Amino acid sequence: MRPSKIQQVLSSVLAAFGGRVQAICKAIPGSPGWPTPVEWANFNQSVSGALLQPPPPGGVCHSGEPNYNAVECPAVEAAWTISWAFHEDNPISSAENNWNNDSCLPYPGYPCSGEGYPVYAINATTVEQIQTTINFARENNIRLNVKASGHDLIGRSVAPNSLSIWLHYMNGIQLHESYKPQGDINNCETFGPAISFSAGDNHGAVYGAASTIGMAVPVAGAPTVCYGGYVTGGGHSILGARYGLAADLVIDMTVVTPDGEVTTANACKNQDLFWALRGGGGATFGVILNMTMLLYPDEPTTQFVWGAIDILPNTTNFWGAATWAFTQYPDLIDQGLAGDGSIVPGTPGNASKPSNFGVNWWGFNLTSSQIAEMLEPIEVYVNNTWPGEFVFGRNVTSWPSYYAYWKANPDNTTPIGVDLVLASRLLDRKALANTNLKEYLIAATPPSGLHQFLNAGPGVHNKPLGLNSVSPAWRTAYSHTLAATGWNPLNKTMEQQALSDLNGYIEALTALAPTGAYVNEADPFQENYHEVFWGENYPRLLAIKRGIDPNDTFWCRVCVGNERWQEVGIKLCQV
Repeated sequence: MRPSKIQQVLSSVLAAFGGRVQAICKAIPGSPGWPTPVEWANFNQSVSGALLQPPPPGGVCHSGEPNYNAVECPAVEAAWTISWAFHEDNPISSAENNWNNDSCLPYPGYPCSGEGYPVYAINATTVEQIQTTINFARENNIRLNVKASGHDLIGRSVAPNSLSIWLHYMNGIQLHESYKPQGDINNCETFGPAISFSAGDNHGAVYGAASTIGMAVPVAGAPTVCYGGYVTGGGHSILGARYGLAADLVIDMTVVTPDGEVTTANACKNQDLFWALRGGGGATFGVILNMTMLLYPDEPTTQFVWGAIDILPNTTNFWGAATWAFTQYPDLIDQGLAGDGSIVPGTPGNASKPSNFGVNWWGFNLTSSQIAEMLEPIEVYVNNTWPGEFVFGRNVTSWPSYYAYWKANPDNTTPIGVDLVLASRLLDRKALANTNLKEYLIAATPPSGLHQFLNAGPGVHNKPLGLNSVSPAWRTAYSHTLAATGWNPLNKTMEQQALSDLNGYIEALTALAPTGAYVNEADPFQENYHEVFWGENYPRLLAIKRGIDPNDTFWCRVCVGNERWQEVGIKLCQV
């Protein structure tokens, strides 16, 4: 991990003062205040035997580890980089290795220890177990971690030397023809239809239930994602351009707050907490037990895979065409399309890897002819401006619903089980009208390509500012634009180069949009993250955090209110 400049300065100060400065840190094994074996045993009894002490999941491939199993090792090694379900089903595993400090990978020759993972985990199946765990961690000054599926790409679902609350088996889904949140009956609106679900119910289970009555919910690409972190980050989706962010559609939530109390939050009860939970970041204000979300009709869907290949080795023309096409996408989104796009520079001298740009478009209640008509002006302009240089292609599939497409095509492009960091910005029409757009896009694009999530359209824009705590930039953005880079495990030279590259990508994106980023897929080392992630919402979020969690029972990276602590190696210490 790359420490911020502030962390580097503070660490230097602590080192300079040596024994004269005693940092106040969360308890870790062997330190004063860490519970004794008897106290852990008593705690386990208080949660009905739900306390786990899981070995590192990669330990299956390392002799000397308690879970070593030479027969099972090949399956674990294979699943590590291809199976979201593998990481979801393990109580402490997470999607990306760097957030475990590469501490135990399932490969021969690599070291293995559990120091990058939680020490204990609660296999929570009841509300009472979660309450008891929060109280135990708070009273014993133990770092608390929360994991549902482990999809978190910026490292908030795993923490070293922590007690983790694993929500995988907190399940329960219910459909409602109409739903009225609990609270002041004079202020509570009745909604319908809606769906209620629990913390461990993933997108596959929830969308599957909604589809039985022909309804849709916002979903990520992978069905194994759970809704807690997704909603608290905002939750973008292809359906978002039509209906809104996931955070926009939640109408009721039940949460265990840092004092161990169960609280209902909605528009007519605990409104501040409700506002904060919908966009203010995960693992910050408490543990969400369940939530209720509005449903919308799942419409016939046309998938229109469209793009252009540059058949001539002219870099200038490629970037001119790709940039111009990008500037036209907002008009298409306003007409009802949503998509996942990319700009991929080719490999010089390699004809099998030409430069290309394109979008996997979806149109709801739109025919292929209507979509082709929308895209035709882009093709005509490019072909007239750079004749003979680009070849356009398309592939069209009609689906009875978006669910039918989504179930048949789970995400298989997001890297798993690797060392990965991201940089992103939310780009609106103003950003795409920048006179230096082409140069900034070139600087922001890794060799693997620049990703454009084109799903913040009318359904997001028509929600009022202040509805929830997501970045105000969402209300004008059209593209969540993202660059990614990575490195080989434990290779510090590659890591430093990757982080240097990340700085370059984020500098270029920042020139287009100084603030406004999707919290769940952003630069985890963003120094002014408060402003970038939440903008004008941050002061209110911080006040809510201080009021509900004065002792910082919940702490996570680049999260609201984390200013009073910093990670020092594998310890979490007060600043």
